[in-house]
Amino acid sequence: MKVGKIMELLYLWIYRDNCFYCNEFNFSPEYHICVDDLENPQKIYIEIKSEKVLNIFKQEPILNITSVVGSNGSGKTSLLSYIACNSCIQKFSGEEGYELFQEEEYKDRKSIYVFKDENEEIFVFHNLENDLDTGDYKVFHANGDDDVLTLAELRKQTIVYLSNSLYVNERLEGYSTINPVINYNIHPSSIKLISNSFYRRIFGKGKLENITQNDKEFAWLIYRDSNSFQDILDIAYYSFLLSNDRLREIDTIKIPSIGIKSIWEIEEKYKKEYNEHEKFNRKKTEFLNKYTSIRQDITKNISNLLYYNLLFEIYFYHDINELPSNGIDEIKKSLRDVIDSIKDNKKYNDYYAEIEEFTGITSSLDPYDNLINNNYDMAIRYDRKIDYYSKHNEFRRCVDFVERRYESGNSYVLRYLTIRDNYMSSGERALTNFFSWLVAIPTFDKIMYNTPEENDDESSEGKINNSTTTFNNNYLILIDEIDLYSHPEWQRQIIKVLIDRIGIILKDKKVQIILTTHSPLLLSDFPKSNTIYLYRKENGRSYACNPDARKETFGANIYTILKDAFFLENGAVGEYARLKLLDLSDRLNKGKNSDSDELLINMVGSDIIRSELRKKLIKTKHGMISVIKEEKTSKDKKELLRLQKQLTESLTVINEILNSGDIDD
Repeated sequence: MKVGKIMELLYLWIYRDNCFYCNEFNFSPEYHICVDDLENPQKIYIEIKSEKVLNIFKQEPILNITSVVGSNGSGKTSLLSYIACNSCIQKFSGEEGYELFQEEEYKDRKSIYVFKDENEEIFVFHNLENDLDTGDYKVFHANGDDDVLTLAELRKQTIVYLSNSLYVNERLEGYSTINPVINYNIHPSSIKLISNSFYRRIFGKGKLENITQNDKEFAWLIYRDSNSFQDILDIAYYSFLLSNDRLREIDTIKIPSIGIKSIWEIEEKYKKEYNEHEKFNRKKTEFLNKYTSIRQDITKNISNLLYYNLLFEIYFYHDINELPSNGIDEIKKSLRDVIDSIKDNKKYNDYYAEIEEFTGITSSLDPYDNLINNNYDMAIRYDRKIDYYSKHNEFRRCVDFVERRYESGNSYVLRYLTIRDNYMSSGERALTNFFSWLVAIPTFDKIMYNTPEENDDESSEGKINNSTTTFNNNYLILIDEIDLYSHPEWQRQIIKVLIDRIGIILKDKKVQIILTTHSPLLLSDFPKSNTIYLYRKENGRSYACNPDARKETFGANIYTILKDAFFLENGAVGEYARLKLLDLSDRLNKGKNSDSDELLINMVGSDIIRSELRKKLIKTKHGMISVIKEEKTSKDKKELLRLQKQLTESLTVINEILNSGDIDD
């Protein structure tokens, strides 16, 4: 029994996982799917609702977007983690000594999935002990004798899990691409792994003890970390935005200045290790001593540093009878001659050409403004300023260069490139992370599984060939708290921006998105039919509520969404303020008041609450309810006039609708 490639996850039933117990989740507004018994399913019902419900997110390449909302601890992250882990294992045979362990492991993965394939056909996959009645729909059983025995073999899908959190489910801690389902778990921890692989790829070696006389690279000795790598991802993202004319208010373009690290900057914490490497220490000392007198001339120009670094690499690995004379011009000329004298010099010719291209781009950039007059001070910086707003064309040339070198996976300049003062707010950093990671996904697999060491390993060839290029037509993107750290105005825009960016990044794919949020502004972009409401009960278990029982959220008032969709049973007022005002109201009801009560009442922002409390205060003081006539300020009058205008315009529209055609009474 065969199916087409998976396009969309429609339904999931979970026996238990973390805070869930016998829960079911519908991800598509076009179908209503449920089992006959949540604790012991025997039959599954699939109702097609596409003619009754509009899926407002269905537009190329997006199939559907689902939001998951609920209080902290209600299971939003757990649900995404469960989906990302692709869990639906066979029931174990019960190996002696492991019976209880295997039984519990099976219960944690006991589930039912309903998918739709590229042919619009619906099918079910499950690992229940019993058969499941699916009516006329195809069914695959993990414990059965079908050709497809695992969910992964059936699914063949690219699953992307994105989170800005430093704390992720242990099953998602690392970067993972395991065929035939391709899993990209992308978060700050996994970015560190990708960063290490990237720099190992362009540097060549990862451990000092592996350096031998015949090794080709040493540049990894200049310390690089995940922040340096993220700077490169940011630049590639800026290039994407500008190339596609997609720069919006929500985006942040920040590259204050660029610099180049040199071998003078070898980290102190590695000095002992370097000194114990006799050849490296001897060559480094000879080289540095030779050019100490012109160090300032070299460092004044970031391109000079690249020529200088390249000369040292060649000096370290190749026999050079005599180092060039003191002077940067002599170094450049001699470097060209030295490269020509090397037998296999293609690599060094490519490096030299890349440095020359970089020099041509950065020569028009303004130097960094130093506030120190002493040119010998170690704090002096010879970076180049790069600003999108003041030098747009130069900025474009620079970011496009970095993006091309990054895409190539082989760059000399990017080994040493340093972005300085790239300070962002937490909200700017979080959003830039999400979108820069999405843009970079096609390159991550190449970085992680096509490194120089693996190219030399014949056994790795299959893994490289079976990368995301095989099954990457269908994407399921899981985004955990996309609104994290974002200002309300950004929350209001982010879904529109996400849809717009996905339409470019994955324009030739089929994409389903499931995201979690705490933002009522973001949720107002979602109909309740596209929303999963998680509610945590006092017993600690979470449940998915029936969306039909909730109020409509699409385009709804923020206060309605807060109270209904986010289960704010005590209203949309801060708890401290709520209790403070309740205490005041209770005292006034009992005829008790204090000198500070009037001051507190004057601070209340709600006109209605302030007026009611003031009535109670007057009654407490005078034993009667006075008719309170508050003097309207000019601001109050303006607000009333604005509301009057809105109502008048609304009535005009209603009258036009009524008069536009025959409407039955």
